[in-house]
Amino acid sequence: MGFDGVANLQKMPKEVITTLKTYCESGTFQRGKDADSSNASIVMFGNTNQPVYVMVQTGHLFAPMPDVIRDDMAFIDRLHFYLPGWEILKMRVELFTKHYGFVVDYLAEALRALRKHNFTEVIDKHFSLGSHLNARDRKAVRKTVSGPMKIIYPNGEATAEEMK
Repeated sequence: MGFDGVANLQKMPKEVITTLKTYCESGTFQRGKDADSSNASIVMFGNTNQPVYVMVQTGHLFAPMPDVIRDDMAFIDRLHFYLPGWEILKMRVELFTKHYGFVVDYLAEALRALRKHNFTEVIDKHFSLGSHLNARDRKAVRKTVSGPMKIIYPNGEATAEEMK
């Protein structure tokens, strides 16, 4: 599920934000009397209002988000990955191949199949999570490690250095 123009979330009723928080935590949501579950991700797209170096020096990377999200620490705690768009290469002609490449449908199906695997415990092989982390933080760390592990080390085996 993608939200383009995340600033527009400011206009969303608080109940929608509450539903998003519940979904991020449990993968379930309710609409009227009907409850359902899903394993889709939530993606939010938005623009920054100032140069990145200014944001980093004077605030934080969530500053451009609407206050209904930015000031809700329970919502922020449920975000398990943050990829700033400025860290992604812009598409250029030289990035395209003249040879064979992945068919997007095939890659999407491979990634979908990886969702069935659970690598949230793999971190315990090399690291222990400190007592300073609460249950929500531990869950977030485990999910954040599990995602890249599925893609980079789909067999679930990585050294401590690779995992770090």
